[in-house]
Amino acid sequence: MARSTVLLIVIGLVLAAAIAAAAVVAAQRGGEDELPDGTPGRTVQLYLRAVEDQDATEAFSYLSPEVTDRCSTMPREVISRRGDIAIRATLEETKIDGDAATVRVELTERYDSSPFGSSDPKQTIVFDLERIEGKWLFSQPPWPIFCPAKLP
Repeated sequence: MARSTVLLIVIGLVLAAAIAAAAVVAAQRGGEDELPDGTPGRTVQLYLRAVEDQDATEAFSYLSPEVTDRCSTMPREVISRRGDIAIRATLEETKIDGDAATVRVELTERYDSSPFGSSDPKQTIVFDLERIEGKWLFSQPPWPIFCPAKLP
């Protein structure tokens, strides 16, 4: 076989391997479906995206005024210093009853810095929301925010 033919075959194999690797990366990222604006599910989606991005200001913007007041002394580091954790949420169910809603999601967290490879714990979380002035906001502190109840 001529040297130029071998070179072309090697280049072709390298190109095919690069294309295959790009396809695997694209498949793993999988496009996130945008939920419709103005829905409780969309509020949960935006909130979880803010948590994953460690943007406490954005995450707290989805809390109702009552929850914001209740959680005012909570350190925002619970969101802003979560480390290198990827979140994948799968919408399981949304129930709307007037101006109240519950959104149930299956949440998977990926910790890639685990000493034995990745760890992907799953949990089902129910988020409680209420419609206030046309916007869906959390009526209870949402995961991973845990605030003490206000004392009377």
